[in-house]
Amino acid sequence: MISGIILAAGKSSRMGQDKLSLMLHGRPLLEHVILAAKNSILLETIVVWGSYGNSRQLAELHGLRAVENKNYEKGLSTSLMTGIKAICPDSKAVMFLLGDMPYIDAKIINRLIHTYHRNEKGIIVPLYEGQRGNPVLFSREYEMDLCGVQGDMGARQLIEKYKEDVAWVPFHKGKWNRDIDTIEAYDLAKKGDEDGDEKGKA
Repeated sequence: MISGIILAAGKSSRMGQDKLSLMLHGRPLLEHVILAAKNSILLETIVVWGSYGNSRQLAELHGLRAVENKNYEKGLSTSLMTGIKAICPDSKAVMFLLGDMPYIDAKIINRLIHTYHRNEKGIIVPLYEGQRGNPVLFSREYEMDLCGVQGDMGARQLIEKYKEDVAWVPFHKGKWNRDIDTIEAYDLAKKGDEDGDEKGKA
């Protein structure tokens, strides 16, 4: 069993508004990630919310469990811990998905999971044209390390610490690794939408 945790508790400080509710391709940004997870072979998906209740409402609309990170102002690490504490005890691994990456799709999620099942590595990381990206999958054996991350940090430091345990999964050119962090990035994504820009092929 592989659990998915969608991290959606950020303050959107660079945007100054709830960026996960911004519309792209006719859906809120977060909904793209939710649908990718639902259409994948993940056996459960949890949405960690904090700053904005819209993320909780959207998760529940799609039948996903939403858990509140009451310490979201202390940074991303608190969302990792909140999500890990909420997953099924029988889960063997956890995949972290970012709520502001609307171009991630089920094919990418599934390929990372298949890679996990087919090798002995405990950390699975995608490479987009050689650039490390998300989502990232961790075996539960790294749970204590994940819960020990502090501040506004994700799991990047653990990938460096346990680099011998990492399986890298290459993907062809595409927009999958693009996040929406600024108004400029959002405007660029909307322009691609209007121009009929596609996600690409995994």
